[in-house]
Amino acid sequence: EPSVDYAAGLIEALVGDAGTYARTQAVFHGYITSVETGNPAAIGTMVDFWFGDGTFDRMPEAMTAGLRQAARANVRDVRATFRETYDAGAFRHLPMPVVTVVGDRSPDITRRIATAIATHAPRGSVTLLAKANHAMTTTHADAVADIIASCVTGR
Repeated sequence: EPSVDYAAGLIEALVGDAGTYARTQAVFHGYITSVETGNPAAIGTMVDFWFGDGTFDRMPEAMTAGLRQAARANVRDVRATFRETYDAGAFRHLPMPVVTVVGDRSPDITRRIATAIATHAPRGSVTLLAKANHAMTTTHADAVADIIASCVTGR
């Protein structure tokens, strides 16, 4: 099974911060291990990581029950995400505009990765989306669509 080491290593390579790497690696390793050893409630760790401390506890019971039930599938998704190989240097060869979008309510690591990607891409930029977090494609769909359209049309 692939581990989160490579993706966390990408974070270190992009952001250049061993402390961020270590903290991120610990969160993901802990989450995966907890779920795989029979603790589906660990899905709360991911919810709180992406949406803010205490978010999972504020959700309705029906929602948290569904998330707990989906925890093993989520772990498979997390592993699949980290299965890919990434080369921070490859961003330097992208000829097209690269727009990274981060919500102003997203975790700091999200902003740092978005900024690092934009910095590595010759035509990279970061767009900060107000009052948004990891769910911005759901909560701010029109704004995200406008950002994509602007990138495509060059507005």
